[in-house]
Amino acid sequence: MSGLKWQEPPSTPRHNWDSIAEQLKANPGRWALVAESYSGNKVKAAKARGLTVRVSRVPENFGKFDVYAKYDA
Repeated sequence: MSGLKWQEPPSTPRHNWDSIAEQLKANPGRWALVAESYSGNKVKAAKARGLTVRVSRVPENFGKFDVYAKYDA
């Protein structure tokens, strides 16, 4: 083996969904962008906290999505 570059991977950003849900509940009916250019499943975590979720494709970044959420009082 040659040319290995030893380094730690970047930290994975974590969303504090309980905090996000509290903020949205304090502003019922307002949409917020809660995850940008994401490729995993943020929808399940948001819905588990009673939030309404919409997902939008990021045109310039294939396979990535922006996740929007709101709380309906």
